[in-house]
Amino acid sequence: MDASLTLPLDRPAATRIARQVVGRLGWSLSEGPDGRLDVAEDPARLHCHCSPLHARLTLAGLEGSTTLSIAAEVPGWGPIATEHVRRQADLLARQIGLAASSAAGRASRAEEGA
Repeated sequence: MDASLTLPLDRPAATRIARQVVGRLGWSLSEGPDGRLDVAEDPARLHCHCSPLHARLTLAGLEGSTTLSIAAEVPGWGPIATEHVRRQADLLARQIGLAASSAAGRASRAEEGA
């Protein structure tokens, strides 16, 4: 499953937010040489019929924003694997999007107060 969204932050801030969200979810994270983030669910937290999600997060900086692309997959096939990858990729995208919006709002309020 692939998903993408635009975050209202520059690339370093968006990357920092993505790392924080992955940590809060209790998932593992490694950074590739090109700056991509590879994340994986902790299999110990899953039901016995689920395989852990593996996702590659690619962040591309634009003028004042960052595009986040998520390529997610789980081993296996069928309705359980399909639903699991859809739900977990959506969870990851929503959590990163909410955290980025919140951070952008705080930064905007700080600028207004200065």
